[in-house]
This record gives sequence, C-alpha cells and structure tokens, in this order.
Amino acid sequence: MRDASAVCNCRVVGYSLSGLFGCFDRRLATGGGPFGYRTSPIVAGHDAHGHPITQGYQLEVDSELAPVVVRLFEGYARKGLGLGALAHLLNGDGYPSPRKSGWCPTAIREMLRNPIYRGERVWNRSSWLKDHETGKRRRFERPESEWVRQQESVARLRQQADDPSTGEGEDRAHVLDP
Repeated sequence: MRDASAVCNCRVVGYSLSGLFGCFDRRLATGGGPFGYRTSPIVAGHDAHGHPITQGYQLEVDSELAPVVVRLFEGYARKGLGLGALAHLLNGDGYPSPRKSGWCPTAIREMLRNPIYRGERVWNRSSWLKDHETGKRRRFERPESEWVRQQESVARLRQQADDPSTGEGEDRAHVLDP
C-alpha cells in the first residue's frame, strides 16, 4: 500500500511542477511576490454567481513599497553604505521591512542578490524535499544548468539605482550579482 501512495505522490509532484512551469512560461506568478512587489489576479470573466474567474496572477510593482527597494539599492550602489548601515538607516527612518522585526543586514544582502530586482525571473533554482527522519522539509539548490530564466523589464526596480549615466558615486551593484 505504501508503494502505491509513493507513486501517487510522485505524480502529484510532477503535475504541480508542470503547472508551475506553465505559469512561469506564460509570465504569471509562481508563488508569493518578493518585497516591493505584489500579485494581482488576471480576471477572465465572472461565473454565474458573479465571482471572478482568474487565469492566474501576475507580478507587479507595489507602488507603496517600491521606493524602499530603490532607496536600498541607491544606498548600496551610489552612496557606498554597508549592509549594517543600510539596516540602521531604514529602521531609523521607519521604512517597512519584509518581516515585522525590522531590517537586518542578511535580509538586505539577499535582496541585493535577488535577480528579480534586475528584471530577471529565475524558476527551478531549488527543490524542497522532506527529511523523513526529522519530518522537516529541506531546501536543495539545483545545478544552474537546470534553472530557467526570463527577462522581465516591467518588474525591474533596480534600474534607477544602478544607472551609471547619473554619475552619482561608484556603481557597486554588480558586487553582489550571482
């Protein structure tokens, strides 16, 4: 009986990954949006009860949080601020953070490294597998050859911060590029 459920589970995983890739291929959101973005439904019509029928969700810039992301990249790329100094500055100015506990240097580092802010979406970077001994899921990085990339100019928030034509300080944004 256990073998049958394992086979069924593998099929469900395969179907889920296929559906997620289809969403990615159609430039739809495949999960929660990163800080500075939100997902909005693509409404295809309404059902008999007047409820919207969605074709998926698209990733779009959140106009309230986008200035925080731009300020973060400007502080790092143009003003040469370190991760700790940026966290202190953003917390001192009361900017909202991804988590309620405030800004921390590691969160800023991960945002600076995230390719979505350069306008590049990456799918299939990792997989989550359950460790049956501990009962917890663990994240495993896939080889870069398996990653699927898309350029998404609409989603580019980092553009204003690392435009070298402005001539304001040294452009350090490339330092954290993967």
